[in-house]
Amino acid sequence: MPAYMLGDEIRIKQILNNVLSNAFKYTDKGSVSMYVHTEIDDRNPDRAILVITVSDTGQGMDKEQVDKLFEVYSRFNLEANRLTEGTGLGMSITRNLINLMEGSISVESEPGKGSIFTIRLPQGIEDSKQIGRKTAENLSKLHTTGLTQMKRVQITREPMPYGKVLIVDDVDMNIYVAKGLMTPYELQIDSAESGFAAIEMIEKGNEYDIVFMDHMMPQMDGIETTKRLRDMGYTRPIVALTANAVVGQSNLFLNNGFDDFISKPIDIRNLNVVLNRMIRDKQPTEVLEAVRLQSPEVIVDDDSYDEYMKSSGVYEMVYKDFSHSQKNVIPDIMDAIESNDFKTARFLVHTMKGLAGLVDEETLVDLAEEAEAAFRAEKIPSECMISLASEAERVLAMIAEKYGDDPSTGN
Repeated sequence: MPAYMLGDEIRIKQILNNVLSNAFKYTDKGSVSMYVHTEIDDRNPDRAILVITVSDTGQGMDKEQVDKLFEVYSRFNLEANRLTEGTGLGMSITRNLINLMEGSISVESEPGKGSIFTIRLPQGIEDSKQIGRKTAENLSKLHTTGLTQMKRVQITREPMPYGKVLIVDDVDMNIYVAKGLMTPYELQIDSAESGFAAIEMIEKGNEYDIVFMDHMMPQMDGIETTKRLRDMGYTRPIVALTANAVVGQSNLFLNNGFDDFISKPIDIRNLNVVLNRMIRDKQPTEVLEAVRLQSPEVIVDDDSYDEYMKSSGVYEMVYKDFSHSQKNVIPDIMDAIESNDFKTARFLVHTMKGLAGLVDEETLVDLAEEAEAAFRAEKIPSECMISLASEAERVLAMIAEKYGDDPSTGN
C-alpha cells in the first residue's frame, strides 16, 4: 500500500465503524476479519483503489435480506429534517458515503455461515513511498506504539493558594474538568454557568486573578460578557476558553477585551503557563518563598490530563453526561435547520463538539466542527449531517452498552 494517500479520512473511518459494528453485532461466535490492500486505478495512474474487505462468521443473510440491507429509511430524510433515535441507519449511510466518494460496496452472504463486505474507494497517491512490511505487521497486530513518536514534556506545577479564579461555562462537565485540572494548584476556585451569573458575582465585589471565560454560551457569549465586564471597569485578566482555537484566532480575543486564550480540551502546558504568568509571577518574593516551604512544586508529564481523566473516573462521568445531554440533540438540530435557525444549530453542534473532545471522540469532533462552520455561514451541511448523526448514534450506543441504557449524568 502507498504510505500516504489523499482522501477523506473522516468518511473512511465512518464507513469502517459502520461495517465493523454491523459485523460484530451479528456475530455471536467465531471471528470478524478485516483485510486492506490497494490496486492501481487503470483509468488514472495517480490514483489507487483502496480495497477493504470485512468478513464474519455470523448469522449471514439470504438474498432478500441482502437486497434490503441498503434501503434508505424514510424516517431519516434531510428534506424533512428529522431523525428518530435507534433507526439503524448505518448501512444505508455507509452506501451513501461510498457513492459520494465514487466508490462501491458489494456483499456476499449465506445464512448461518456469515457475510463478506467488499468496499472499493478511489484515493489519490501522495508519493511513491510504500507502507512497508514492518509497519503492516505492527498494524495487523494492533501494535501502534512507535508508529508516531510523540515527545514527552515535563512541566513544573507550583501550588498557588494565594490565587483565586472564576470559571465561566454553560456546560457543567466543562466546569468539572477545568476545576479538576486546577485543583492541584491549591487555587480558590469559583464557577458560574452563564455570563449573567459571572457579571453578578463580580458586581457583588468578588475579585479574581483570572476569569476563565467560555467563548460559546447561549443568550450572552463570552465576547459579549467580557465587553460588559470591561465597560463596568473590570480590569483584571480574562482568559478565553475556546473549542475554536485556530491560527489567527488570538486577534479575535485580544481585540475584544481578553488577555489570552486556551483551547479546549484544556492543554495543561498552556494552562500552566497562563497560571504562572498571571498569578504566580505577580506575587511578592516573600509570599512565594513561604508557600514553597510548605508546598513544594511537583513535576508532572504533559500527559497528566489523560491520567487525571482516567484515574479519577472523569471519562466515565463525561460519557454519562454526553448520553444524558446529547441523546436527542440530532432531532433538535434538524428542527433548527428546518426553521432556518442557524444560531441554535451552531450552538448545539458546538456543545456536542466540546463534550466529544473531552473523551477523545475525534471523528465526532471533526464532524461537529465541519457542521458548525457550515451553520456559521448559514448553510445546511446535508452530507455532514448524515455522518454526524451516524457517529453520534455510534457513541450513544457504545455508552449504553458500557454503562447501561439510561446512565445517570454522574454530576
